[in-house]
Amino acid sequence: MDDYQRRQIETMRKKGMGYKAIARETKLSRDSVRNYCRWHHLNGYGAAVAAAFGKETVHEDI
Repeated sequence: MDDYQRRQIETMRKKGMGYKAIARETKLSRDSVRNYCRWHHLNGYGAAVAAAFGKETVHEDI
């Protein structure tokens, strides 16, 4: 994981995106994204993370 991917994860997570959607965009595994988010206090439901940062929620299409 490089610095660009880390910034992407933080940005997308703060917008309310889920682990799977972020993993697809960054070409990383879902577990890598999830572990990074846990380590940097961005874990939990996407909507809750977005609300904590005052951003509009983006819903993930499955």
